[in-house]
Amino acid sequence: MAISKLNLEDFCNEVFSLFAIHTDLDDYRLAYFLNKYLGINLCRKAFDLDFVNSKGSFSVFE
Repeated sequence: MAISKLNLEDFCNEVFSLFAIHTDLDDYRLAYFLNKYLGINLCRKAFDLDFVNSKGSFSVFE
């Protein structure tokens, strides 16, 4: 997977919605259940999200 690095200041003029879900489920299982019970179609993107100055990497579903 490719990693995309973003800086939080890049979002200052953008209009967007962001939410977080904390769970013990694997990311693909969470996406499956959200798709199933909410009737949406989340698909994993070809890149992961990696913030500048952070040691974390996050899967991106859209």
